[in-house]
Amino acid sequence: MLDYGIIGNCVTCALIKKDGSLDWMCYPDFSSPSIFAKILDKNKGGSFNFKPDRKCKITQKYIDNTNIIETTFSCISYAFKVIDFFPRYGAILKKKKPEIIKEHHIIRIIEPLRGTPIIAIEFDPKLDYARGETKIEEQEDHIIISNNNQKIRMVSNIKYSNIFSKEKLKIKQRSYFVLGNISEPSKYNMKKILAVHSATKKYWIKWVKGLVVPEKNKELIIRSALCLKLLTYSKTGAIIAASTTSIPEEVGSERNWDYRYCWIRDAAMTIDALN
Repeated sequence: MLDYGIIGNCVTCALIKKDGSLDWMCYPDFSSPSIFAKILDKNKGGSFNFKPDRKCKITQKYIDNTNIIETTFSCISYAFKVIDFFPRYGAILKKKKPEIIKEHHIIRIIEPLRGTPIIAIEFDPKLDYARGETKIEEQEDHIIISNNNQKIRMVSNIKYSNIFSKEKLKIKQRSYFVLGNISEPSKYNMKKILAVHSATKKYWIKWVKGLVVPEKNKELIIRSALCLKLLTYSKTGAIIAASTTSIPEEVGSERNWDYRYCWIRDAAMTIDALN
């Protein structure tokens, strides 16, 4: 049973499990090789997760009318939440048409809510569908992850040695992880991250306001529309059938196609639904 939330920027996307684990992400585009693929192979597919040092109650939800996911961990001594999203927001340039900004990376924020959370960071990227060896190099202000011809960068305000060690850490303040195409790592800080989060939230809320939906099942219809919007490849307007590949409809059969194509039938249904 696959039970995931989806986030994205209409160029690529990621799937977040109920426990906050990032189990699927292709990069730089929908059709690119995966960075994380635990959804296909739990042993070697790769994932990115935060493990509390004790049993917690875990709840997950989208921020209303957005494609931003919040996963909340609550236990007796502390509570924290993980916020996941891809930046996508509007910017008005003088004497030019409105522009949609799609910063091409995923952002993960850990926010303490009560007490001092103690967690272990499980950062295990497996580039190129986990084929070959994924190398991780620590630079002065960022991490470079590479495998064959695929390369990606990450910046964080947590010491990289602590990320690699997988040791338990005390989270006393907001922490962030930015993973993707990062040209100027030194420009990232918590203030910038929160500003991008706010702008992305406003973008999706504004987009939803432009929808015309009936009152009956309104919330479900809006959530469906947001998901369908994420499956639109903004560079061409093509709509992919789904974000995944190689998941068999019937185990042991050949029914395990790549749904990251614009299948005409599925795209027509999506356009009809959005209309």
